[in-house]
Amino acid sequence: MKKYEITNKSIEFEGKTLYRIKALHDFNDVKTGDLGGFVESEDNLSHHGDCWIYGNTKVLDDAYVDGNARVLGNAVVRHSSRITENAVICKNAYISNSYIHGVAVITDDARIVCESTICGTTMICGNTYINAGNIKSNDEYLCISTPTERGEYINTVAFRDADNTVWISTNYEEYGYELYTFDEHARYHTTRRDIAVVNAVKSYFEAFDSSEI
Repeated sequence: MKKYEITNKSIEFEGKTLYRIKALHDFNDVKTGDLGGFVESEDNLSHHGDCWIYGNTKVLDDAYVDGNARVLGNAVVRHSSRITENAVICKNAYISNSYIHGVAVITDDARIVCESTICGTTMICGNTYINAGNIKSNDEYLCISTPTERGEYINTVAFRDADNTVWISTNYEEYGYELYTFDEHARYHTTRRDIAVVNAVKSYFEAFDSSEI
């Protein structure tokens, strides 16, 4: 049974015509008649589960939202992205060609692009930019895997010890494993990739401490 219909209310977005959706029956926090966000076609949002797109969100191209995932605010999900399970995309987040699942939350002005995978309890916020990275986490650690120009991957694990100190362990091909505190890592590592890792680690533990994940 279909849970929504595509209305004749449309907008133009980057050369595409998108249509607002309307709920056909009650589910989760959605009521019959509620207007949702904008899709290019029914291929962008599943009729199964409690997944929904809200407000002025836009899902287009080959992007697909299913499971119990939610897209809110002014978020954009496009190209071949998949948002599934209990993932949440909100505020001004932008997702392109990426896979977001688990209970991951992507919020604020974060941009996740180029075949990135975000899962677990990860929360990405602020102006964080993830390009072709793989991030997973649980209550005790955050793991980030990002590619080099040669197509290999650098793996970074961030964790917090009993004294509440955040440590970052990175496996560099040239040097092997390096272990630094968060402050040391931020001080000694200043490449674009290192700065992106520091921002992701910072946003994760700030979100964790605020009980948002």
